[in-house]
Amino acid sequence: MADNTDIIKKNSIVLHLFTSRMQLRHDGREYVGLCIFHSEKTGSFKVYQNSDGTFLYKCHGCGVSGNIFQFIMKTDGVQFPEAKRRVEEFIKNSF
Repeated sequence: MADNTDIIKKNSIVLHLFTSRMQLRHDGREYVGLCIFHSEKTGSFKVYQNSDGTFLYKCHGCGVSGNIFQFIMKTDGVQFPEAKRRVEEFIKNSF
């Protein structure tokens, strides 16, 4: 089976995975909210699509950043294979 990680990172359903884990509001081309990785009063956490279509996150307060797999690895404390499985399961259950 071919590796589908690039396809998954570009799937708009991953945006719903972010919003299922935290509150984000739409702000232009980005989604903004309070970072779940540090305490803050002003939302510095952003989810956006880069130029190749990959959904990424970045907190301008604490500096964490990455793709959906790295987000799940950090929030759930799991390694990549399990994070990938969880993202795939979320996508599968979204249909």
